[in-house]
Amino acid sequence: MISPQLTQILISAGCLAGATFLALRYRRCRRTEAANEPVSASVDASPAPWNGGGMIFGPVTPVLASLLPQGDQKRLLMKRELTNAGYYHPRASENLAAIRYLGIVLPIIGFGVLFLLAPRELELAALLTGVVAALLGWALPSLIVRSRAAERRDEITRAMPDMLDMLNMCVSQGMTLTSSLSRVIPEIETVYPALAHELRIVTEQARVGSVVQALENFAGRVDVPEVHSFTSTLIQTERMGTSVSAALADHSDNIRESRKQRADQAANMATFKLLFPTALCLMPAVFLFLLGPALVDLSDFFDGGAGEAFRSGRAAATQTLPQPTFEE
Repeated sequence: MISPQLTQILISAGCLAGATFLALRYRRCRRTEAANEPVSASVDASPAPWNGGGMIFGPVTPVLASLLPQGDQKRLLMKRELTNAGYYHPRASENLAAIRYLGIVLPIIGFGVLFLLAPRELELAALLTGVVAALLGWALPSLIVRSRAAERRDEITRAMPDMLDMLNMCVSQGMTLTSSLSRVIPEIETVYPALAHELRIVTEQARVGSVVQALENFAGRVDVPEVHSFTSTLIQTERMGTSVSAALADHSDNIRESRKQRADQAANMATFKLLFPTALCLMPAVFLFLLGPALVDLSDFFDGGAGEAFRSGRAAATQTLPQPTFEE
């Protein structure tokens, strides 16, 4: 058991070392930001904790984010997942990294202090709980982002055929593409808010720049095959001057056909996936049904006179066997 004086010394030394390290990292990050050009803010997508007005922990956020070890490929993958989840703020990846770092450090510090102060019989429980809490703090934020990204992609995929039909009706009546998108947004906002938000961004960027650039940005933000094909079709019609209405009608039919094919493929795979659980669950019952009566008869046979005769004959045969002799 550690003495109270030694515990206070260790806690004070750890706090002082952590504060000194954070101050040095903060000074270094401030120098790096001053040397670089300021990053322009982009469109805010949703009121998420790491997507709000800048850095969630203030100027300490870059310091905390830099302390989390991440490779370049992992960082790009997480940034892509944040974009698919609707977090478009330039500081979203740093905010998420800072949250994950604190999710690791705070449980370690808290349960480490508890480990020092707890009696000997509770030290192992405090240590294991701290490790589990640190793992959860590291994994849960990224899992939440990936879950939201998957839900958002699925919602946009389901919304594309209906949006294309409404957009085709507006374009066929003589409206431009930008005005058609503005007209479609209120109609789908209550049912498909994610796609409505994306289309609103497209219309705002089209007013500032060009429709082609806005569609390319739309395809870059949402990693959905239907969105990629939709933007490619509209970009091609804008550049070639072909009929937008006919292209939208054909594309809507193609999307519905591809969804039907994916549904058929999933249905065909379901039978194969159910084969192994069915076999594992039914085979014990089948064996019990087929071999149960035979096992009962065999048990009655050995419990009756036949079993007693078999055991007595075996004992007699064992006694008549010659005993081995060992010569010196």
